[in-house]
Amino acid sequence: MLQSLCDYIFGVKFHVTGDTINANEPALIIMNHRTRLDWMFFWNALYKMDPCLLTTEKIALKKQLEHIPGAGVCRCFFAFL
Repeated sequence: MLQSLCDYIFGVKFHVTGDTINANEPALIIMNHRTRLDWMFFWNALYKMDPCLLTTEKIALKKQLEHIPGAGVCRCFFAFL
């Protein structure tokens, strides 16, 4: 859904460069959160490379975030590490 918002409603254009992520091999991607929405752009990049990558991703968060109302519940429901 976020990909649709970026592409069709807001007209944001993405051009993915760099190494291709193979859905059949493990990969570790580290983000430094330069913006508050970089995760949304990352999901869009994964979708552009291979939509199956969105179904196999795991996200690691700081342990302290589980005590924030809402974030802790989301962490459990969406298989965050």
